[in-house]
Amino acid sequence: MPLISIITINYNNKVGLSNTLDSVRSQSFSDYEHIIVDGGSSDGSKEVIQESLKDSDYSRHVSWWCSEKDSGIYNAMNKGLHKASGQFVYILNSGDSLLPDALEKVSVYLRENQDSVVYGPVDTYLDGKFKQTTGIGADHLPEGMIPHQGVFVPLKFHSQYGNYDEKLKICADREFMLRLYNNKVPFIHMPVVVSNYDLGGLSETKAWTFLKETYKLDKTVGRKKNRFIRMLKGLAKKWLSL
Repeated sequence: MPLISIITINYNNKVGLSNTLDSVRSQSFSDYEHIIVDGGSSDGSKEVIQESLKDSDYSRHVSWWCSEKDSGIYNAMNKGLHKASGQFVYILNSGDSLLPDALEKVSVYLRENQDSVVYGPVDTYLDGKFKQTTGIGADHLPEGMIPHQGVFVPLKFHSQYGNYDEKLKICADREFMLRLYNNKVPFIHMPVVVSNYDLGGLSETKAWTFLKETYKLDKTVGRKKNRFIRMLKGLAKKWLSL
């Protein structure tokens, strides 16, 4: 059983996928398995995976991969979870990348906290430019989301509390973290910046979906609608300035 199961999902993002795979291949840490779930890409992503597997030092860590149609990002993540066998699960999707030696640093905290969610901050980038290092404390989970690019979850917690809710399109990772939080699962913060997180860009359709799902989740934890209104105003300001 490896210490870490890394799950990477991808769809038509071969450049981002290549960067992600390279960041995993370059890690000094070796006690991991890598599961790659491609949604049947048509841009050459499958060939990127196949090319990476020519590296024998890396390919021995790839326990399973596929390139086939799925019904969305959380369906793909759940598909990866069903194949995971590590003590901890870590989601690193195409376009995001591990910092050098991140897994070696993280492993110290994982081995000391095998019955806890272990998390650290991430560096965020937009259009290739550094924005900030970010990551809220678990005590603030009802107010926001710990970036999943910095979160390591014991696999057994998925057996106990379920996988990602595929009815949600944008916020199922936050909903899952709230599920753990509401069940009093321990969260342990580590002072290790784990990865580079590509903020990318939300289309108006996805942004609206994000707002609706955030509002519903806020209601479940007793948040008032003022945060939703602030977010809506912020997005409106951004769109009007384009």
